[in-house]
Amino acid sequence: GGESSRARVVSVLNSISDLKLDVVRTWAFMDGDAEDYDGRSMQPSEGEFIEKNFVALDELIALCAQRRIRLILTLTNYWDDYGGIQQYVEWAR
Repeated sequence: GGESSRARVVSVLNSISDLKLDVVRTWAFMDGDAEDYDGRSMQPSEGEFIEKNFVALDELIALCAQRRIRLILTLTNYWDDYGGIQQYVEWAR
């Protein structure tokens, strides 16, 4: 996180815009409390959400909108990395 990450995001979005590309896909999830998430989890435990990470996602959406870049948000996946479906299965047990 932080300003250096935001600067990188802005730089990448500017490059995408310069190339006249108008669609980007990104992950909008990181579920669970794995140690290597370093506070970046969207939902560290069932029903617990980290507001600052959703604010960062909101900022990304706004930055894309300013550049007329459409954003595809991936909400989970089938891999164990970053939580995935398996994390939701574990929470449901």
